[in-house]
Amino acid sequence: MPITINGTGSVTGITTRLAAAAAPAGSVIQTIQTTKTDVFTSASTSFVDITGLSVTITPTASSSKVLVLVSFSASVTLPDRWHDYKLVRDSTDICIGDAAGSRGRVSVHAQQCDDNWLPNHSPTFTINYLDSPNTTSATTYKLQGKVQSDSSPSFLINRTDNDNDNDSGSRVASNITVMEIAA
Repeated sequence: MPITINGTGSVTGITTRLAAAAAPAGSVIQTIQTTKTDVFTSASTSFVDITGLSVTITPTASSSKVLVLVSFSASVTLPDRWHDYKLVRDSTDICIGDAAGSRGRVSVHAQQCDDNWLPNHSPTFTINYLDSPNTTSATTYKLQGKVQSDSSPSFLINRTDNDNDNDSGSRVASNITVMEIAA
């Protein structure tokens, strides 16, 4: 298809994209983002997918890296209870801590102590990870979460614990972005 320039000086008619093989190392080949604006709540004590915080990318070359950037807001319904989150590629945990006895292996571990309990608090957490999926197949990156098993707390995404219907109960957005990086 020929390239044409319309009366405004912008280019139209380009239908191909830069091939991964032609991109210099470190170049961003493609970027995909999913933004979650609604609320997710779970009392699961086993890791569960957080609906709306997943994104699928199909790398153009098996040598490509994938930069995964996650920003999410989370809180918990009871003081002095922990909530854990991990980054997963398809069904494989990535960006988690080393094994050490019975300790959890997660990407983010959060807890608010009784003396610092802020029921209107919903901190933002980030995960930045450069992955090597070694594939040209569709690959899904997602966030999973779970909560402490005693006292029946719940973890909350994109809202505060008490969820007041005023400025103190503000709602937020979370997102997950993936970028294919040429090797």
